[in-house]
Amino acid sequence: MDMRVLIIDRTYLVAMDVENILKSSMPCEVSIGTPASLEDHLREQSFTAVILESDAFGPDLPEAVNAVLMAGAALIFLTTNSAFMGGIPGQERYPVLLKPFSDHQFQDIVAGVFAPLSAPAA
Repeated sequence: MDMRVLIIDRTYLVAMDVENILKSSMPCEVSIGTPASLEDHLREQSFTAVILESDAFGPDLPEAVNAVLMAGAALIFLTTNSAFMGGIPGQERYPVLLKPFSDHQFQDIVAGVFAPLSAPAA
C-alpha cells in the first residue's frame, strides 16, 4: 500500500523535520500544509494519515479532526502542551507526540499507526 501523509503545522521548519523523518524511515509521499489549507488538501487528495498540530486549531480542533476522519485518514497529533500527553481532550484515542520530539519517538508513533494499515488482509 502506498502511504500518503499530510503534515499540518504552523511552523514550516517543524513540518519539514517531520517530512525528513518520514521519508528516511518509510516509503511514503508527504505533503505539507498550514491549518488554513487542511480542507483544501483533504479535498484534493486522499491521505493514509494526517499529522496535525493540535495547538494550531484552538476551538476549531473538533472540526479539523472531523474533516480528517471523514476523509478516511489515520490521525496523529503534535502538541507543545504537556498536559495533552495523555490525549487531546475529547480525542484521547489518537496518539499524541509532544514537541520537541526525537526521531525515534516519532518513528515509534508512526509505526504504531501504520502497522495495521499495511498488514495484509486476512
